[in-house]
Amino acid sequence: MAIPNAYIVCVTLAMSNDYLHKHDWCSKFMNRAKTVIHAEYEIIKHIIATVDISDVKNRLCPDDDEHALTRFNKGAENVANLIQNLADRRTHRLPSEHADYESKLMKKVRA
Repeated sequence: MAIPNAYIVCVTLAMSNDYLHKHDWCSKFMNRAKTVIHAEYEIIKHIIATVDISDVKNRLCPDDDEHALTRFNKGAENVANLIQNLADRRTHRLPSEHADYESKLMKKVRA
């Protein structure tokens, strides 16, 4: 089964659209980093929203090599999950007025 070429691009766009929508409000009211964790979180979310890995894909996946494409897509998904996990582990330490703030108690209830 071949994974569509645009798989990782779609995942990245979905994440970035959600990020940009939520953070329109946040950017208007939070124009400074309140904590180191807050700065780390915003940097991680910016990386998720803006980094384009299509050049790496073009280099690693020849046109007719479905196995290389499958490996690349799985690797890209794994890295995207790692980076998203970095952001998720910081949400309970964001300023309480941040759009993505989530208390530890609510995280446990959601899990």
